[in-house]
Amino acid sequence: MFFSRVMCIIFSFLLYSESAFIKSLIYRRPTVCGMYNRLGICSREYFPVCGTNRRTYINKCIFCIAYRESRGSINLARYGKC
Repeated sequence: MFFSRVMCIIFSFLLYSESAFIKSLIYRRPTVCGMYNRLGICSREYFPVCGTNRRTYINKCIFCIAYRESRGSINLARYGKC
């Protein structure tokens, strides 16, 4: 009984650590905007992102336009509203 609880705790910790590690890798390069149109044409899907300027953008494409206009002075703080 004790062994199974310990294993469950260890397993939970490893899963949490791995997901935290993966998130850190994702957020290290949040401003990879090369895949978005340089002409400023974006879809209107609503998937909000928050910039380091504390402004919410409708989606990552719109954020990338602002990122290019700021010449890289803003970054992606997180996914979701600010």
